[in-house]
Formats: sequence, C-alpha cells, structure tokens
Amino acid sequence: MVEYLTLLKERPDNVINKAIKETIADAEVLWSPIEFEGYYPRGSGFGIAPLRPKDLGITGTTDRWEVTISSVSSATTYIDHTLDEDVYVVLEGIQDLTSFYTANKPVITAFQITASGDKLPVINLTEAFANDENIRRYYFKEPLIIKPKSGIKVDAYAPSTGTDYFGFIGTTVAKRAYLIQY
Repeated sequence: MVEYLTLLKERPDNVINKAIKETIADAEVLWSPIEFEGYYPRGSGFGIAPLRPKDLGITGTTDRWEVTISSVSSATTYIDHTLDEDVYVVLEGIQDLTSFYTANKPVITAFQITASGDKLPVINLTEAFANDENIRRYYFKEPLIIKPKSGIKVDAYAPSTGTDYFGFIGTTVAKRAYLIQY
C-alpha cells in the first residue's frame, strides 16, 4: 500500500513560520560566528529569500520555478542534488500545475521527495487535478527543512510519456554571499 502525503489548499502559515524560525536558529549555531573579510558582521550574516531553481540544482530556467518535465512511464528522477554548504531550503509546497487545468489528464500523477536520506510519502498530484477550484498552489502539511550539504532527490511517476509542469514553493536561508549570486 502506498502512503500518500495530502496537499493543503490553504497556506499553513503557523507551521511554515515555525519551520523558518527553526531553520534560522539552526543556522545561527552552524554558521556562528560568521566572518566577512576578516571581520565579524553586525547582524546575522545571512538572509532569507524565496526559493530559486539554482537552490535545488536546476539551471537554465527562469526563477518562476515552473519546471518542464518530460516523463517516461515509470519513475524518473528529476532532481538529484546536494545543497551547497551555505544554504538551507524550506520546501513549503508545489505551484504552477499548468497542465492540470489544460489537459484531459495529467502526465505526472505523483512524485516523491527524498531529503537527507529520508523518503517522504508519495505526493498524489491527481488530488490537485481533481480539484475544480483552479488552485495554483498546494502546501505540504509540514514544510521540509533541508540542511546544508544534504541531498534532495525528486522522483516523478507517470503512466505515459508526455510533458507536465510543476514547481516548488519554498524559502531559502543562506549566507549573504550565496544569496546575491545569480
């Protein structure tokens, strides 16, 4: 029996804010003291920004986080990346399920995230397809915190070959030097 992770229509602000605060507390310990050109900076020495494709190793795309996926009929790995030592990622949910509202049926029916060696339950995208409210964002019950130098892998499942679109919603907590890179 496959265990599915239910997607939420409403943004769970309390749990997202809690996850970001926990990430900041961990970063303050991990990166303490942060030096910049030999001096101790005032403030934290790191910042918070919206998740960008490069944070998960995606290159050659805009930072809209809509990722085109060409799928095969079984599980295909689309992200297999180890985070930089200067960045945390808080995955909050998914967005831009464009083809779910323009196609007769989705190509990608589910995906599974493995982070830091822990496999999450399968995320059933057919839930989003079945929703008539044309919602463009769905949230995880609990955000997923991925620490520096930890791995993330995303496997997508599809019964047929085709193209689908989905992306991730999240927050990046990183050293300032990392955040200002394009």
